[in-house]
Amino acid sequence: MMCHVMGVADGRALRHAAHLGMAMQITNICRDVMEDWERRHIYLPDEVIGAAVARRLWERRGEPLPRELSGEIGSAVQRLLAQAAQLYRSGDTGMRWLSWRCALSVRTARYVYAAIGRVIESRNHDVWAGRAVVPVRTKLLHVTRAMTRGLLEAPSRLLSTTRTRVPSGLLRFSDGVVGE
Repeated sequence: MMCHVMGVADGRALRHAAHLGMAMQITNICRDVMEDWERRHIYLPDEVIGAAVARRLWERRGEPLPRELSGEIGSAVQRLLAQAAQLYRSGDTGMRWLSWRCALSVRTARYVYAAIGRVIESRNHDVWAGRAVVPVRTKLLHVTRAMTRGLLEAPSRLLSTTRTRVPSGLLRFSDGVVGE
């Protein structure tokens, strides 16, 4: 959807954009396990956490998050962040189809979200360690990093003959978005 708003000129960007959106959502899920639990929600997929653990969690809703499941929860978060890392790389590939302004903001958001994942990893995937936060100075470094990347891409963008148009096709999950 955002590809259309951003004036993407090539339908090949859609898959990469979907991957980037999934990576960011997975990072959110991993960051917010404790917060979501306190609201009586758990978004860790059964396929990742395991059906037995999911059932035990379901039975314990409304109670504090069970510490005895820290290994299983940490392992699930680790697996999800590894999947997010692959999806971020795919998202990076799609940046070339964005205007330089859109690429700057999307790339900055991508870097900051990935940094949230690295904070979680540095805590050994411990969801009890508090909400993972990226300090403002680190966010500013990511803005600078995104700007530098944009400057390095400037020659290829200037030489591009692609005109802006809305992609004609839609991307559906059945088209192989997930897992590629």
